[in-house]
Amino acid sequence: QEEASQLLAKKSLILGQEKERIRLSKELHDGLGPLLTSLKLTVQRLDIESNIKKDITQVIDNTVQEVRRMTYDLMPPALVDFGVGKAMSNFVRMVKKSGSIDIHYEDGTKHDQTKISSDLDVCLFRVCQELINNALKHSGASKIAITLTEFEQAVNLFYTDNGKGFDPESVHSGSGLRNIRERVAVFDGYVQISSSETGTQVEIEIPLHEPN
Repeated sequence: QEEASQLLAKKSLILGQEKERIRLSKELHDGLGPLLTSLKLTVQRLDIESNIKKDITQVIDNTVQEVRRMTYDLMPPALVDFGVGKAMSNFVRMVKKSGSIDIHYEDGTKHDQTKISSDLDVCLFRVCQELINNALKHSGASKIAITLTEFEQAVNLFYTDNGKGFDPESVHSGSGLRNIRERVAVFDGYVQISSSETGTQVEIEIPLHEPN
């Protein structure tokens, strides 16, 4: 009963954080975005020297780009509109553009016929994000492969990289792995991690039903 209460508390915390992310993302997009666009149009109409106008416009454009980045980090629009399959495709494309790592992603979700809830969409996306970010920061990997497969009664996430690996037991309490385990646990899923000097594999399976 104590474990169930702790799991329920974690679920409420995680889902509450994501709802707040959605709210902040929407406020940035719908509030600050139009104001910056209006400011840019106002500057363009001002009777001032062209080089000064150009400098001010550039600052506004840079601010717009920063707001877009913050909005995306809070909650990618594709995740809300199209689900984790499409959102992950976009995220992988962005990471590959940096040229620092080769990522192969297979989207096996059912899109319009999906049984993946919006909350589970967010869970899967955050887990993938965490795995990729950990690889970029710590593993030294040059290749990552991710497969997301939706079955009739469960969704499976398989991740592998060719990095230097780690001891899953010694870093069990690390925030990255802890976040992944907690997110998966609130959806009654399981996480299996194996790692060595030749790379890391992570397999996650989550049932497609309301968690207990």
